Amino acid sequence: MSIEICKAEPRHLPEIVRIEREHFPAPCWSAEFIERKLHDPTVRFLVAEAEGRVLGYAVLQPILPEAELLNIAVDQPAQRQGIARQLIVHLLNEAIGQGIRTIHLEVRASNAPALTLYRTLGFMQTGLRRDYYQNPMEDAVLMTLDCCKGPDI
Repeated sequence: MSIEICKAEPRHLPEIVRIEREHFPAPCWSAEFIERKLHDPTVRFLVAEAEGRVLGYAVLQPILPEAELLNIAVDQPAQRQGIARQLIVHLLNEAIGQGIRTIHLEVRASNAPALTLYRTLGFMQTGLRRDYYQNPMEDAVLMTLDCCKGPDI
């Protein structure tokens, strides 16, 4: 199966919304919010697509010279195939090319696969937000990548 990483388009919206709802216990992003992000020229919104199907998506918000990885999700049947890594690496390379020096993110403290992935890409834990997430209540681990060192890809 050949996976293509491309800019998210309105035609991807129904699948992105479905993945968002299935992936997160209490989806933070409504269909309307996702659609606004799709059309926001300052946001990098990518999808991983294969055979016309969205396998995952990632959203990066640059605020020069920094950026925040706002959201990433991979469809359940496509997990553990390196899709999240491909999406993040693509975003990181674009960000570095645009002069981004630092990328921030937050992740549920219990999300061991995501924490491992971020660490393997060079992100370092920089803090903790107590009781940040709800349904269930959980801490957020704050992580940062120093792009001047480059990602470990």
